[in-house]
Amino acid sequence: MAFPRGICNSTRFASHNVSSIFGNRHLSFRILSDLSCVVLPNPEYRKTLKRLGFRIDDPRYENTGIRIGEPDRYIRGQIARLLLTPNGELCRALEMNLKQFGTRPSIGIQLRMGGSVSKTMENHRFLYLSSIPFAEEEVKYALKYLNADRKNTTLFVTTDSILVRTRLFSDFRDMHVLEGKGYAFGHSSAYFAGGNNHLQFLKRAIIDLVLASRCDYIIFTRGSSYGQLAMRLGLNTPTRDLCRSEICSPFVY
Repeated sequence: MAFPRGICNSTRFASHNVSSIFGNRHLSFRILSDLSCVVLPNPEYRKTLKRLGFRIDDPRYENTGIRIGEPDRYIRGQIARLLLTPNGELCRALEMNLKQFGTRPSIGIQLRMGGSVSKTMENHRFLYLSSIPFAEEEVKYALKYLNADRKNTTLFVTTDSILVRTRLFSDFRDMHVLEGKGYAFGHSSAYFAGGNNHLQFLKRAIIDLVLASRCDYIIFTRGSSYGQLAMRLGLNTPTRDLCRSEICSPFVY
C-alpha cells in the first residue's frame, strides 16, 4: 500500500537501513511513517485498538497545568514503544548510559536548532540562539514542578548543535549534566551522511531518544518530530514544548 508523502506530516527525509537498527528481524522497512493521524480519528479503529489491549486515554493530565503534548498521546506512545525495539548492541549501550543517571530526578531537554547553528547546515531553523533563555526558563520551571534541588538533579541534554551543547553544560554546571555516549554526535547529520557515518549518527540519535524518554520530565522543541517521539515514548511523563521566540504556554505555579 502506498501513501503520498506528507499525508501526516511534511517530513522530507527517510532514514536509511532502518531494519538494521531494530531488533525484530521478521520486519523489513522501506520507509518509516506515522499514519496515526489517519487511524486514531476513526472510531472503529479505536475500538479495535481497545480490543487488542491498548489504553486509549490517560486522564491523569486533566487540569494539571502541564501540556499533554498532543491529542491521543498515550495511545501513540504505546504504539511507538512497540515499534521502537533497539537491537542488542543499542540495548547494551543504553544500559551503560542509564547508569549515569543514578537515582536523582532527571529532566530531559531536546534542543533542535537547524540552520547554521546545527552541526550540519540546514535550510530550516527550529530554534535560534536567542531561544536559549526560554529553554533555561523551562528547566527552572521543571525543577519547581518536580520540587527538585538543582545540585541533586540530572539534566540530560540532546541537541544537534555543538555550540548549544557547550552553552548548556556551562549554564547548568551546578546540575548533573549528561549527554549520550558511545556513538558520534550529529543527529541531523544522519540525513546527509552515507555509509558507516550515517549509522553512527543514527545510533546516537536513537540512544538519546530513549534516554530523553526515560527522564522524569521532558522538554522538547516544538515542530521537531524527533522531540515529539521522545514525548510520546515518555507516555505519562510531564512534558512541555519549547518555542523559539516565546514561552509556548504560561507557566502554572
